[in-house]
Amino acid sequence: MNLPVRVLQIGMTHNIGGMETYLMSQYRKLNREIVRYDFLNITGESQIVFSDEIEQNGDSIYAVPSRHKSLIGHYWSVFKLLYKKRHEYKYIVLNTCSLYYVFPLFVAALVGIPHRVIHSHNSGDEIAESLPRKCLKCLNAFLLKLSATDYWACSKLAGKWMFGKHPFQIIHNAIDTPKFIFNPAIRNRVRKKLGIEDKFVVGTVARFSPQKNHEFLIDIFKEIAAKREDAVLMLVGDAAGFQDRLKMIKQKVRAYHLEDKVMFLGMRKDTNELYQAMDCHVLPSKFEGLCITAIEAQAAGLPCICSDVFSRETSVTELFQTISLNASSEKWCDDIIVCGDVIRQNMQEKIVLAGYDATTEIEKIEDAYCR
Repeated sequence: MNLPVRVLQIGMTHNIGGMETYLMSQYRKLNREIVRYDFLNITGESQIVFSDEIEQNGDSIYAVPSRHKSLIGHYWSVFKLLYKKRHEYKYIVLNTCSLYYVFPLFVAALVGIPHRVIHSHNSGDEIAESLPRKCLKCLNAFLLKLSATDYWACSKLAGKWMFGKHPFQIIHNAIDTPKFIFNPAIRNRVRKKLGIEDKFVVGTVARFSPQKNHEFLIDIFKEIAAKREDAVLMLVGDAAGFQDRLKMIKQKVRAYHLEDKVMFLGMRKDTNELYQAMDCHVLPSKFEGLCITAIEAQAAGLPCICSDVFSRETSVTELFQTISLNASSEKWCDDIIVCGDVIRQNMQEKIVLAGYDATTEIEKIEDAYCR
């Protein structure tokens, strides 16, 4: 009997974000006799999410000091680990939103790990590019040419942004579709628990980073609240690393006197049920690769109003609509309010046909690792 292919995944953090959701959707669907995932935690001062589940399954999580804690300690620890484990892994995969860090792939090339994958998950940079950052990206692009054997992206937009003219393969950010399918009983239970049974619920699932553009969302909701007294805004997401932004958003909510209408729910593990409670999912992002929450919302039969920077691959149902970021908050408001009349439906078949269902897509992933 052949041993399973061992894959070392990099990209999980302590925050339940799109990348973490994507990796765990794959992880839970893997045929473990064919492929096994272990994880490298590059900010070892805090545990990655789902660490208990991963370790209970007998898979490994290797923690190294973060670069911010100890630059030399980080690089040395990564080198030692990959040198020691070089014969155990056929693949190492760096899931990333930028080219500011590719060191593990370079080390993997030095120590002889056969397949070294860079997987782009974004289509823009939320940090202003200073001259040192531009130089770092140029250096890493050069190191990538020396070390990466496979280029993957969550969408065409994300691939072209990160890799330019270099060929790449699209790997869909697939989801565990049945968890998200609309269920009236769940909707009623969650809305009752949150005290929003008779409300028009606008929601977003997104971390409080500049990319997600919460400040404009508050402007939009101000217009909605003026037209619908029953409107509430549900903000789901972590503020780790962006506490100042969260504070600024809360100040803006107070300035608009919306404190009793805006719910800050923080990081949650039940987002699949929170989608059920919403009437519209709104994402005025400044840029996106392939936003997995937009796919999840559509799977839940939820109207999804997004900025026009989203990749075309995100539109997998008729529920997906884009509006220009240059449009007024009034325009966004009017399009969102219409969503209150949408009748929720089962969207499982459309998600599967579009290639975003983890159960059907996992075979493609396994084939990629076993080739």
